[in-house]
Amino acid sequence: MKIIKLSENFEIEDLNDKTTEDPTSVEKLDPYEKLRDDPGVVWHATSSNFNDFYLKEIGFHFAETPELALNAASLSGKQGAVAKPFRLSVRNMLEITGQKNGFGAEDLLEDMLDRGYINDDQFNEAYDALEYMDDNPEEFEDRIYKEMESKGIWVNEPMVIYKQAQAEVLKPFLYKWGIDSFKYWNTFDAYGLYSVFLKDGEEIDSPVQPNWSYIALDNNQITPLSL
Repeated sequence: MKIIKLSENFEIEDLNDKTTEDPTSVEKLDPYEKLRDDPGVVWHATSSNFNDFYLKEIGFHFAETPELALNAASLSGKQGAVAKPFRLSVRNMLEITGQKNGFGAEDLLEDMLDRGYINDDQFNEAYDALEYMDDNPEEFEDRIYKEMESKGIWVNEPMVIYKQAQAEVLKPFLYKWGIDSFKYWNTFDAYGLYSVFLKDGEEIDSPVQPNWSYIALDNNQITPLSL
């Protein structure tokens, strides 16, 4: 049985008869074929079995294709991840700039201000709240730790907790402004650190290519699907 590599992080088996007349013509088995072209289906790759999301980076991230989701999981160090399909129920999705290797709340606010999504007063109000969080981390991080422990989630990485606190501080402002989701052109999860050195318009010959990714702010926007 021959293994056909679909991408660097995903392999599929060739179930075709080896005695085919044209040995160069091999049809790949696509386990995602059922939903691949279904508009509105997005993907998240994980090695855990869950439907509710907990760890936020602004919100919960999903990819346009299963390959991009799998590559994102691989780059973050997840072993044995599987791409799972979801559907998002959102009302006001804004396009933002993809950030290299991580999303920060302050960078997001600056991008939204530059794009005209928010005004100076809105920016300053949210930025002041984030600065207050930075000056009083225990007030926020202790609550985040307790909330995660109550759900059976154990996180020992301070930066992960910091990202959760940022997301919780920023979310009320986003909802007040009528914003419930984002999309961005995801180059980093396709190319990894190589993307940092790319100029606008440049591409890398890679099995996984950039595509759209999406951020949902809450679990009630996310519906899991079956393959």
